[in-house]
Amino acid sequence: MNNKITGHYTVYSVSETGLETMLYENNNLIPNNGLDLICSANTSRIIHKCVVSSDSSNISEDTNQIPSVVASTTSVLSREWGAQDRAPYFYWHRTTFEFQPGESNGNLSKVGIMDSSDSIFSVALFKDIEGKPTTIQPIENERLRIIYEHRVYLDTEDIVLNNKKLIRNNPKEYKLTLRPALITSSTVAQNLDKGLYIENYQIGRDRPITGYSGPIGTMASSPSNQLFYKEGINAKAYAKGSFTKEFVVTFDYADFNSSIGISSFMFTTSRGCYQIQVEPPLIKNNTQQMTITFPIKVRS
Repeated sequence: MNNKITGHYTVYSVSETGLETMLYENNNLIPNNGLDLICSANTSRIIHKCVVSSDSSNISEDTNQIPSVVASTTSVLSREWGAQDRAPYFYWHRTTFEFQPGESNGNLSKVGIMDSSDSIFSVALFKDIEGKPTTIQPIENERLRIIYEHRVYLDTEDIVLNNKKLIRNNPKEYKLTLRPALITSSTVAQNLDKGLYIENYQIGRDRPITGYSGPIGTMASSPSNQLFYKEGINAKAYAKGSFTKEFVVTFDYADFNSSIGISSFMFTTSRGCYQIQVEPPLIKNNTQQMTITFPIKVRS
């Protein structure tokens, strides 16, 4: 299961009367350090601080610092979120930062986002319409307002896994079909300013995986006919640079036992929801255990 991560900066100068003048607009770079933050921050906020810099050096996926910072702010005017209800589907989270008059004076070459430990999440080098590096110069008595929109795109093609064994010490194999769920739900986007962790947007945070007797639904919906839910999902220790976080669910003897069969699951995180169809339906009893690993990979 994959998350494509992007972002967009819009920079305004705001006069004493509230008049906004756009100074810059472009996409960002989320370097490898930012992808690591997503996978390791858990419930901590990764879109915490906005910085502007006079440094004009090139940026790359290996960029891990922003030199020559002119000013930084944690002053947030608003946080908004939502989901695009048509293709290309994505969740978005928009944070509006503001610098007070005089805080960001000078020739500015870069803008960036950091977490509370000053670890870089996102950065952009100001460029002109020809793609050449340039600078912006806020007016001394005006505020600098920076809007950062973070987006998460889920793979919309079904992923089909054949011949998968699910129950321990049982040779029976299953066909699994993985598909996004609730892909147009704005509620799912509310925590995109934080790391990747377990969440649930329909029932409650303590029920991140649910079993159903009905099939999976469309990308905008979820499976039908709820049977069970499961608490206590753990994440494996994150390996820096892998950009993949693995969640492990262990179903003990008393969990998810069904004589009619489990036809689907829904698994929910802070960065998207997923539904999994099981064919044939899974029949589990109180003499069996089962472990499922959900790997989620982030990329820019």
